[in-house]
Formats: sequence, C-alpha cells, structure tokens
Amino acid sequence: MCIYVDDLLIIGSKIIEIEKFKGALIMEFEMTNLGRLRYFSRMEFVEIEKGIILHQHVTEILKNFRMDKCNPAAIPVEVKVSECAHGKEEVDSTSFKQMVGSLRYL
Repeated sequence: MCIYVDDLLIIGSKIIEIEKFKGALIMEFEMTNLGRLRYFSRMEFVEIEKGIILHQHVTEILKNFRMDKCNPAAIPVEVKVSECAHGKEEVDSTSFKQMVGSLRYL
C-alpha cells in the first residue's frame, strides 16, 4: 500500500485479498475506487503478463528547465571538467532549488 496526499495505491498478487482490504477501507472511510492502476503520482503503470512495468516521464521536467535538447551522458558526471569550462556565471538559486526538488520528486 502506498499513500500520497489523498491518493491510495494498493497492489498485490491476490486480487481477492486486495478486494477484501479495499472493502474494509471503504466501510471505514469515504473513498472512491478508480479501478485498475494506470497513473499514480506522475508515473505510468502498464500491466503485462509477467507483472507491471513502471514508466517515469521526465520530458516535462526537462522542458521546464530548458534541458530537453541536451545530450544524454553515459555517466552522471563528466570527467576532468574544470570550473573554468563553464565560466563564472551566477546561478539562480530559486531555479536550482526547483530543479533539485523536481529530481527528488522524480
């Protein structure tokens, strides 16, 4: 079970047990059953025969920070890059905090 703000996600391998659990919750709390899982907290879930595939769409985040045209890197940090290579331009602290927050959320 996963709870995020006012969303509740219940997954498991035994449908009967899930339905019993949901029934008990509905008896106790005001709830709406939205059916099979498709999207939850900016993540897309696709059912396949062997289980569930989770997709996280980062395109929107990249567009927000004008990074959607950047080249991907095989490693997370470039090797042997000095501060001089990027200049001494000021960093917008608000934008930086928003970017870090978006990545943490992702």
